Parts: sequence; C-alpha cells; structure tokens
Amino acid sequence: MLLAVGPWLPGSFGVRPVTFLVQDASGFVTVGIPILFAFAYAATTLAPPLARRAARDGRALHGVLRAVFFIFVGLSLGAALADPGHTSASDWAARVLAVVLGAGLVYWTQGRGTKAQRVPLLLLAIFGLAAVAVLWNFPLREWQYGAWTLLAGYVAAVVSEVAVLRPAPTFAHGG
Repeated sequence: MLLAVGPWLPGSFGVRPVTFLVQDASGFVTVGIPILFAFAYAATTLAPPLARRAARDGRALHGVLRAVFFIFVGLSLGAALADPGHTSASDWAARVLAVVLGAGLVYWTQGRGTKAQRVPLLLLAIFGLAAVAVLWNFPLREWQYGAWTLLAGYVAAVVSEVAVLRPAPTFAHGG
C-alpha cells in the first residue's frame, strides 16, 4: 500500500515522484514508467483477481519483465555514458548502486519459486532502479514524508516477497 501512496506525496523540495509521469520524455521513461511498475505491483498485491491473472500468465510476464529490467539498466547506464561531462560522481554512484541492487535481486531469484512467483520481485527490481537513483540524489535532510513512505514501502515489499520465495527442490537424475 505504501508503494501506491508514496509517489503521490512530496518526496523532496516539494516534488512528488508521480510528476515524472507528465514530465519531459526523459523523465517519463527513466522514472515515470518504473513508477507505473510500482503501481502494477501494488495492484497485483492488493487485488486478488489481478494476482490470479498474473499467476496464470506468469511465464510470459516473467520473460517480458526480465527484458524490461535489462532495458532500464541499459538506459540508466547509457544516459550517463552519453553525456559524461554532465554526469557527476553522485549520479554515477546512484546509478551503480541502483543497478547492483536490482541485478542482485534479479540474480537472487534464480532457482527460487516458479516464474509466476518471481514476477512481483521483477516489478520491484524495475521500480528500484529509478527509486534508488532518484532518492540518492536528494539530500537526506531534505527528504519529506513522501520519500520516507516510498523507501519504507519499497523495503517492506522486497522483504515480504523475498520471505515468500523458497529455493526450488533439486531432483536427482537417474542417468
């Protein structure tokens, strides 16, 4: 629920993260679309019919979301490489941290649960790429309740999804 509410609240300097949905094309692609993935996670978590639909189409969603995750990794790093003169060390640190955390989450899910069970963590990994990069660039003392709500919601969602996934059983092959 916190992930659904957090983007609407002031994050820092009075800016609401949801405003990236109507910003320029760059802001929409790099932050706005991942916010839509956070809303998709909240919707599938809070609405059982949507959760059943995601479970039924889990294999296809898993494949598409993995591709989207790696596209956003490429966009994040590509944007920094395209304009190296204007990318500060703090921006690089934010992007590297976001990619490391997101890729670590995607890598950790391998061999755990079914593909349908891993879909919520992929949604969170995509959202996390933008959330970590954006929150990193706001000074901590300037964070408002929206940023804290977003961070708390993201951490709570990741922890709850990680707790659900169990390693897949191994089968001894007789050949």
